[in-house]
Amino acid sequence: MRETFFKIAVASVLLVFATPAGADKAEAKAHFKNGVELFKDANYEGALVEFKAAYEAQPHFKVRYNIGTSLYKLHRYVEAKAELDAYIAEGGDKIPQKDRLEVQGILYEIQSLIGTITVTCNVEGAQVTVNGKEAGPCPFTEPLQVNLGEHDVQVSAIGYKTFEQTVTVAGGKAVVVNASLAPVSSPIVPGPAPEPAEPSSP
Repeated sequence: MRETFFKIAVASVLLVFATPAGADKAEAKAHFKNGVELFKDANYEGALVEFKAAYEAQPHFKVRYNIGTSLYKLHRYVEAKAELDAYIAEGGDKIPQKDRLEVQGILYEIQSLIGTITVTCNVEGAQVTVNGKEAGPCPFTEPLQVNLGEHDVQVSAIGYKTFEQTVTVAGGKAVVVNASLAPVSSPIVPGPAPEPAEPSSP
């Protein structure tokens, strides 16, 4: 069912790019066609690059669907959800009801493949990174959406030892990380060396 919709999206977007226009549309059409061929060959990384290039050259809401589909195939569900949400937002009333329902069904499935991480800590404003990427200061204003699987959480602040924890997030589940940062002990500074003693008289 999704495969059918993908072909419809491809045909309609190619029709849009085929209309007379300047170099931007010609470039977008070339990138889009490359993306389609790469997607058919299951080269989803390459397809994603080409679809993004097509959108940058000539933004069109239907390309958002193809970007989201490529991200879905790469198991990057959080990003796929963002693209498909953007597809619906940008397309608005231009999206046929059948296509809208189709994408909403995909989004419902993606939601079951996404979990959340909430980080609390004893040092307000401590910097949180997840999988090496900055996630914001602690505490979070709202849970961080992540793909299901393992995630490395680090919490750091000046004057404190870095907190590290690996958590496993299941789809649709919420994980809370309580980070307790310990102060760094002040180094012991050695005092001045004692003066040598005067030799005693014979």
